[in-house]
Amino acid sequence: MEILPIIKKVSLHIFIYILIFSFVGWGIAQWILTPKDKQRVDIVKIEKETLSFYDLQAEIGKLSSSIPLFKTDGLENDDVYTQATALKKKWIDHTLFSKFAVEKDLVFTDDIFVSQLREIDLFHKDGLFSLESLNTMLPFTGFNNRTLRTEMEMQYLSTTIKDTILTEEPSSNLARAIHKSRNQTKIADIAVVSVDDIKIDDLPTDKELKQVYNRSKSILFNNLESKIFEIITVDISNGKERTREIAYDIEEMLITSDNSMSIVAKKFGAKYNKSDKIIKSQLQMLGTDDEKILKQIWELGLNIESEPIEVENSFIIVKAVEHISAHKKSFEESREDLVSEWRYNEQKKRAYLKANKILKNAKAGKWNDNKITTDTKIHSRKPFARGKDYTTEHEYVFKTKVNESRLFTTRSVADNETVVAYVIVNNVENVSENQFKMTDSLRQESIEVMNKFLVDSYSLWLSKKYKLEQNMMAFDNLFSIDK
Repeated sequence: MEILPIIKKVSLHIFIYILIFSFVGWGIAQWILTPKDKQRVDIVKIEKETLSFYDLQAEIGKLSSSIPLFKTDGLENDDVYTQATALKKKWIDHTLFSKFAVEKDLVFTDDIFVSQLREIDLFHKDGLFSLESLNTMLPFTGFNNRTLRTEMEMQYLSTTIKDTILTEEPSSNLARAIHKSRNQTKIADIAVVSVDDIKIDDLPTDKELKQVYNRSKSILFNNLESKIFEIITVDISNGKERTREIAYDIEEMLITSDNSMSIVAKKFGAKYNKSDKIIKSQLQMLGTDDEKILKQIWELGLNIESEPIEVENSFIIVKAVEHISAHKKSFEESREDLVSEWRYNEQKKRAYLKANKILKNAKAGKWNDNKITTDTKIHSRKPFARGKDYTTEHEYVFKTKVNESRLFTTRSVADNETVVAYVIVNNVENVSENQFKMTDSLRQESIEVMNKFLVDSYSLWLSKKYKLEQNMMAFDNLFSIDK
C-alpha cells in the first residue's frame, strides 16, 4: 500500500479546512463542514457553552403545549423565526449575566429559590402555595424540578446584575432632547425649483436618444416576460358547492376530450375569454390576490389546464397558451419614450443648475435679487414644527444648521417621482427654555431610554468579555427566513 498518496490526500483536506476557517470563521465553517446526517449545528457559542439548533427547536416545541411561567419578549408571535430569535436572545442574556454573577460570587441560595417558588401563582391553591398544585401543574409548564430551578436561577442572576446598572434618575439632558425633538420649531427661507416648471422646447438628436437608449435600464424600454391565458369562468349563481361540481366536471371534460376550452365552456354555459399579454404583477386581474395561487398559475406549463380555482364570486380554470420571453424593445419601438426620458433628464439637469445658482447667490447675500427669484417659488419665513404632519421637507430643514445655506432634493411619487430642488437660505431655531417641562411621562420615558442604553451597552461589554459568537447563516437557513 502506498503511503505517499494517502498523506497527500490528508494534507489536502487539512489545507481546505484551514482555508474555510480562515475565511468564514467558526460559525459558518461548522455549517459547511458538518455532514447533513450528523449535524448538531451550534447557533451560539459563549466560551465553552453552546446553544444548538436542536436546543432551540426543543424549546420552541415546548411553547405550544406548555403554560408560560416566565415572560420572554417576542414569544407572543406565532412565527417560528421570531420565537427562535427571542429564545436565542434570552439564552445569551442569561448566560452572559450568569457567568458574570458567578465571577462576582453571586449565589442563588435554597432560601431564595423556595421564596420565589412560593410566589408563583400557578402553584397556589386557595391563595396559598401548595405542593399538590406544584406536582400537578409543573408537567404542563415544560419544566421539571431541575430545569425549573436552573431557569429561576438564570432569571434571578441576570435580574440582579441588571438591577445594579439600572437608574431611576432621569437625565435632564436626555429629557430635554426628547422634548426638543417633539416641540422644536424652525423658521426657514426656502426657494423651490420644480422640475415640472422647467420648459424644454429643444428636440433631441438621434445621437442623444441613442445615448439614453444604451444606458437606460428603465422598464419603458423593456418588454417584461408575459403570458397569454385562456380562462373559463363559472359564476357562483347556483350555490358554491354546485358551482364547484360544475367546475370539476368542466376540468374532467377538458382532460378526457379533444375539445377546446371555448367549446367546453359553451357546453356548460360558462364564460370563456382569452387574455391579452399579462405580466406576472398583473395576475391579480384574474380575481385573487393569494400569492400561492398566483404563483401556481404563473408556473403552469404551456397548454396545461389548472385545477378549478376559487376566486371572488366564481371558480376559474386557466391555461397558458403563449409565453413571451423578456426582451429589450428596439430603438425605433422606444423612440417616443426615449424623447420623454431625454426631456425629463434635461429638465432635471437644468433645475439643479438653477437651484445651484440661487444657492451661490444666496450665500453671497443676493437673496432678494429679482433675477434669481424670477419663476421661482419663494417660501419666505416659513415655520416648520415637529409633529404628526412631519414631511420630507421638514426633515431637511431640521438637518440644516441655523443660518446655513444648502441644497436638497425630494421625490414625489404622486408626481411621477418629480425631483424638486430646495435651497435653504437661512433658518432660525425657536425653542426657548421655558417651553421645557419635566412631566411625569417625559421623566419615565427618559429613564426607560437610558436604562435600555445601559443594558444594551453592558450586554455588549459582556459579549466581548466572554467571546460571544453567533452562527447567523446557519440560524437563518435552519429556521427558514426569507432573506
